[in-house]
Amino acid sequence: MQANTIKIRNKSRSKQVCGSKHRLPFTPKKVLKNDGPKIKENLHVSLWSDMEKKVYPKRTVLVSNLLHDREAVMLYSPTGVGKTWLSLAIALIAAGGGKLELLDWANEDPQPVCYIDGEMLEEDIHERIKLLIPSLDLDEEELRKNFRFISRVSQPDEVEEFLSLELEKNQWELLNWLRDNTEKGSHPIVVLDNLSNLVELGDDNSAGQMQNFNMMVTKARKSGCSMVIVHHTGKNLGIGPDGIPTWRGSYDMATRLDKTICLLPCQSSLDGYVTFQVLEGKSRKGQRISLSIQFNPMDKKWELFDESSTEARHTLVKDLLKRGYIAKYEDLKDVLQRSASSAERYIKQAIESGFFEENEWKKWKQEAKSGRLSREERLEMGKRFLEKNYIVIVNESGRGGRYVLEINPFGEQDSPDF
Repeated sequence: MQANTIKIRNKSRSKQVCGSKHRLPFTPKKVLKNDGPKIKENLHVSLWSDMEKKVYPKRTVLVSNLLHDREAVMLYSPTGVGKTWLSLAIALIAAGGGKLELLDWANEDPQPVCYIDGEMLEEDIHERIKLLIPSLDLDEEELRKNFRFISRVSQPDEVEEFLSLELEKNQWELLNWLRDNTEKGSHPIVVLDNLSNLVELGDDNSAGQMQNFNMMVTKARKSGCSMVIVHHTGKNLGIGPDGIPTWRGSYDMATRLDKTICLLPCQSSLDGYVTFQVLEGKSRKGQRISLSIQFNPMDKKWELFDESSTEARHTLVKDLLKRGYIAKYEDLKDVLQRSASSAERYIKQAIESGFFEENEWKKWKQEAKSGRLSREERLEMGKRFLEKNYIVIVNESGRGGRYVLEINPFGEQDSPDF
């Protein structure tokens, strides 16, 4: 009798398993946190017998070697390196069917893009886009149709708040709006520039604090949307498990991302050019990028960064210091007719590039201070030396103004005069 009872129970369990093989009942966390009825939801379970018969949609390349539909990419760098320039280039390529040949990024099937910016004025983004368009071989008609821009700081005065994308409500409002305002069958992309200004993270070193936003990546995938997330490096540039510097905050987000790209400043660069090293971290496909590039706003094109392009400037700085014309940063500023911050940067970059040592700079400026020439005489001789031995191609004033020069092959080298 006992054996028969066991047999009956096994049959009953077998029927129950068979009936529930496609669903896994569970109690959601949000239900457990609230007092009230403990409602269960069902997770869908796929059997291989179902999966092998199912026809999945073909994946769409949104930007070759970078982004497919329903993927998420993070682009991050220290402040002021150029992440907005590159994230804008990605958005324009995706929306306008363009390409950035140096990185082998291209798009032949333009898609709707929503670029959300948390800190820049719309007119500043407008100026950057005008510079970038000729560099990316875009279809401008497709760009006009597909590119959308939302700026926090350019909203009307009556709009006091902005999207807070750590909030589930705001996440769904954005994703639903994007779905409702794009053609059926398209693959929309949302670019968030940048995470710190669009998501209130609190203690962002805590994985728990990042969790609310991390879930947006999952929601975007389920909505058929792809994401490009712009962020900052950590303060100390600590190295992560992928061998490149980590981003600010918890590394828990890495599990949600398909690719990560870190931008780092190059040792020296031309004024007015956007120059950085591109280091690819996590990548599920292909070889990882490690390349130094620059955007040349004068010619409106992307170029490989060649450090020899700054050799003339480094040589000039060394010449002026060694000859005793410069006793402080302000002296170099006046000789070159540049800003004080530029003069300081030029000396530091020449040292970093190995043109002279820090102790040599200290020795030369002390010799200039204690020499027989007055400051006015030193500056006049420095300007005359520059005019005879170098050709200044462009010297633009203002923030971001370009300063480009080359050595005059027919110059006359003055003798050092202390």
